[in-house]
Amino acid sequence: MQNFSNFLDQIELILNQIKKIDLLGYVNTENEKERLFNNLKTYINSQSIQPTDDELHNDRFIKLTEQSRSLYNCYYSLMETAKCVEIISHPTKNEFNFQSHNNLLSKQELEVMQLKAHSHIAFVGSGPLPWTAIRYHLKTNVNVSCIDYNPEAVFLSYKLLDVYNLHQSVKVFCTDASLFNYADITHIVLAGMALSKDQIIEKVIKTAQTGTMLIIRSSVGLNCFFYENYHLTKNNYFEYKISLSGDPSGELMSYVFVKK
Repeated sequence: MQNFSNFLDQIELILNQIKKIDLLGYVNTENEKERLFNNLKTYINSQSIQPTDDELHNDRFIKLTEQSRSLYNCYYSLMETAKCVEIISHPTKNEFNFQSHNNLLSKQELEVMQLKAHSHIAFVGSGPLPWTAIRYHLKTNVNVSCIDYNPEAVFLSYKLLDVYNLHQSVKVFCTDASLFNYADITHIVLAGMALSKDQIIEKVIKTAQTGTMLIIRSSVGLNCFFYENYHLTKNNYFEYKISLSGDPSGELMSYVFVKK
């Protein structure tokens, strides 16, 4: 228990440093914040701690994971926004090969999807730079719908898709994913940073067709400090198929289900 307490002390120390950076405003602070998040990841990955169930339900652990995810989500979204603006502003200078964004997890997801010409993927929580959604389309030529509730992210991702003439096949929807109608979707992927997964799944249950594949990305181990560690509780609506581990050093894995 003492080792776990010391572990949380170090996590809290780094998070407090990140919060101090935030107080300075957005003025040449992102490089320092990147360094601190890299330090946090390095520290977490260097630990051999395997928390017990009691420790995972400890109030302090829950508070720190929620705090860390909130800070990381804000930082990551800002970095993606800056990168998206850079690409849009200089499309020839920053000629971008989206297929080279080679992520083992998305490759495994495509293999298990077994897509057909009529397939239609919904990627929930696509953000301003929808790497995965674009790669899905470029690798398979199927239509992809990006869903995000953030209007700035939707606006920028549409501009990016328009620059590369992908906006007809990869469409962007600015909406709450828990209100979206999934009746015409054959495959649904919930991003690691997608919020309100329980409510989204309830909408999938109500609107998606039988046989629709649901892929839920979840954190691996102590990477719950960056992404939600989500487990779909047993129910009568989905059949569990397989877990995809992705890159051995990756922060995310995917759980694959099919709607009954």
